[in-house]
Amino acid sequence: MDVLDVAYREARQVLHACIDPMGIKASALASGYPQVWARDSMITLLGAILLDDAEIRAALRHSLETLSDHQAESGCIPSNVVVQDRRTDFRAYMDGNAWYLIGHHLYFRATRDEAFLERHWPRIRRTCEWLLAQDVYHSGLLVMQEAADWMDHLAVRGRGLYSNAVAHRGLAAAADLAAGFDPEAARRYARASEEIRSAVRKLLWVDVDRELQKADFLDEEYDILAGYRHSLVRERPYFLPYIGFRTLGYWFDSLGNLLTILFDIADRRQSTLILDYMDEVGVTSPYPAKALYPVILPGDRDWREYYLNRNLNLPHHYHNGGIWPFIGGFYVAALVKAGRLEAAERELVRLAEANRLGKTREWEFNEWLHGETGRPMGRELQAWSAGMYVYALECMRCGRPLHF
Repeated sequence: MDVLDVAYREARQVLHACIDPMGIKASALASGYPQVWARDSMITLLGAILLDDAEIRAALRHSLETLSDHQAESGCIPSNVVVQDRRTDFRAYMDGNAWYLIGHHLYFRATRDEAFLERHWPRIRRTCEWLLAQDVYHSGLLVMQEAADWMDHLAVRGRGLYSNAVAHRGLAAAADLAAGFDPEAARRYARASEEIRSAVRKLLWVDVDRELQKADFLDEEYDILAGYRHSLVRERPYFLPYIGFRTLGYWFDSLGNLLTILFDIADRRQSTLILDYMDEVGVTSPYPAKALYPVILPGDRDWREYYLNRNLNLPHHYHNGGIWPFIGGFYVAALVKAGRLEAAERELVRLAEANRLGKTREWEFNEWLHGETGRPMGRELQAWSAGMYVYALECMRCGRPLHF
């Protein structure tokens, strides 16, 4: 049995170990993440829903039910629910809402359970309305507080690339779900999804050859973009990570850019530039893939003293340039979509090897690895590391990015 098949078998075992009556926990161990997380469980679903496994599929359903049952009155889905006592946490609130929509869509496509969908539709619609209310500037992009998405210890703020990419896909998913029984909502959410796609292209891709028309931007946006066209940012071959108050992020957000490829925000030329850049600067070395590049250093504009909390976000650690195998799964899928099948197979083997590493055992499916040494440094037996390996393998076998 080759390494890809062994990794597949081991990933399935990790997913089973993460099952709880409330759904798929983020990790199997009590010392890890004993919660049902919105983003983690729904990203895990991308691969787990492809398994012919009734127990895993039931756990995915329970995850959706748990998140729905703990929805806030505003419509916001909690970032996580603790399985022991059902406490909710809303702090890193932003992206889990859109992943919740995507999860419902993929679950329905896999099961065709219309009764489940109809029962949950009022919750789904409230989540959509909550998301749309986050476009506080009426610019087409949703706005978040600092460190309020999956990078919950990093200074992303304002209109973030990753969160808006997921919101674009989440609202499109909700529109598709609504098409048969709520056409007005379907039109509204489809239109909002397209507005986000257009705004990401307009505001977060800096192209030196593009003509800027002041009437197309808010005053602040125009001033920022016009200023950056005369700086080094004009040469960046990727979508920028965020636009904040009178500032832009200029480092490379791996997950956000990969999702622009998979979710049809990036065009073919942009997709080529993004993937070439990742290869050229070593974003996927020694394993796929680092969360960002280059690392943020003390004294940089996006450095924060809270990065020192538990030494989490030192350079090459955690969100600050650490390697996340779940992002590696998205990378393989993006290579498949771009038709780079030889590269995808090569990176899938390296992703399997990354998941094989462990601090105490083989096939630990660790949360994250050191960005330079590749040594595992996070929590063990992570559901999304396992789920996204399954997803990447199935995309490779099918020769196309599944679901999207």
